[in-house]
Amino acid sequence: MATDTQASRTVAEKFVERLGRQDPDGIQELFSEEIDWHVPGSDALPWTGRRTRREEVAPYFTTMWPHFAHGRSKVVTPLATSMAARRSTRSPCMRFGDRSRARSQGG
Repeated sequence: MATDTQASRTVAEKFVERLGRQDPDGIQELFSEEIDWHVPGSDALPWTGRRTRREEVAPYFTTMWPHFAHGRSKVVTPLATSMAARRSTRSPCMRFGDRSRARSQGG
């Protein structure tokens, strides 16, 4: 039986892998039926706001992704080239931040 830490790590790894493939339905299935998820930001950005149901997860990603510059916004997993690295104590991370450009801002 997996510990809470192992189970959380497995879900996080699946999330990052599916995020990298841009698989919104695969990401969505990792969420509970009921969620409390608030994405802060300007109302001018269509992916900001509160989500309360699993069914809102995939549309969040399909709405957000087109607004990022292809090839400049990416999922980063430290030491991700080997299986040993994936089992290390370092956890995956996502970087969007200043590498993205929102089309709604004229970019």
